[in-house]
Formats: sequence, C-alpha cells, structure tokens
Amino acid sequence: MTLIAFLRGINVSGRKPVKMAELAALVESLGFENVRTFIQSGNVVSDSSAKDTWKAETLIGEAIRKNFGFDVTVIVRTADEQGKIIAGNPLLKDRGVDEDRLHVTLLAAQPAKDVLAGLAMGESKNERYAVKGREAYLYCPDGYGRSKLNNTAFEKKLGVPATTRTWKTMKALVEMAHG
Repeated sequence: MTLIAFLRGINVSGRKPVKMAELAALVESLGFENVRTFIQSGNVVSDSSAKDTWKAETLIGEAIRKNFGFDVTVIVRTADEQGKIIAGNPLLKDRGVDEDRLHVTLLAAQPAKDVLAGLAMGESKNERYAVKGREAYLYCPDGYGRSKLNNTAFEKKLGVPATTRTWKTMKALVEMAHG
C-alpha cells in the first residue's frame, strides 16, 4: 500500500531541522520501501505492507523523536485517501476560486460533531473553509500567512493535531503516490 506521511512543523524558520535525505533514510530503515520526499516541509511518500496508518504515524513519529531529538506530529493518509481528498474538495465548486489560494489542513482525527456544529474560525469575509471528515479545506484569497484559518487555530478549535499544505502540494503528492 502506498502511504503519504505529512510531518508538522519541521524546517520552519530554522526550527526542527531535518534534511530530506536523512528523513528518507530513516523511513527506509523502518521497513518502508520506495521512499521519496517532496519539498522541505516534511512530505514522505512510501510503500508499506502496513494496513494501519496509525501504526505508520506512531512508528515514524517515535523514530524522529529518537533520531532527531524532538516530537513531531505525523499524519498519514493512503494514496487512495489522498485521491479522495483531491476529488472531494467542496470549495472547488465555488465561483472565482483561485486554486493557488487553496490549502488543506489534515487532521489527526475526525473532530467531535458537537465541536463542528459550533465552529467559528473568525475568517475574513473573503475567506472560506469546509471541514469534511479528517480534512479542513481552506480558501485564503489574501494569502495563508495573513489568514486566521491557520493550522494552530484549527488545532485549538477542533482539539486535534493538524498540519496544513497548499493545494499544489496536495496535488503533487497524489501524483507521486500514484506513480
């Protein structure tokens, strides 16, 4: 099965530095095959006999802690799940959406229904978001860096660890995963 691991917060502003070659070698040492990375923000595509993404998350996270000396949230999706994330973006149906301003926040777990029912993120009038399963789809026309729809806000409001990627990265990873 092809898996995509998303690491939160590595190589950001010089904190939690991890070279991608070292990360790939570490993941290979755990028994994953055909390991490849994408950009410096911690995206790893690999093949595994593991049937459980939670096990892969735990294994990679513990190895990073042991080898690099810090904790990192690791969120894993299968290639099929990644394809569904791309196909299921509800914001693509909206008129005038610029794909360069789309992001996806991957959630470590599905948020509780009562939390979702009262969710208010404080977004600007131009911004939009939709939480669907274990993903939050974001549209930030004024830029993600200026948005209140950031990773930390989703973690705080939803009560689950998360990591965010651009739409372009998400699409590139599904292409890598499917060969």
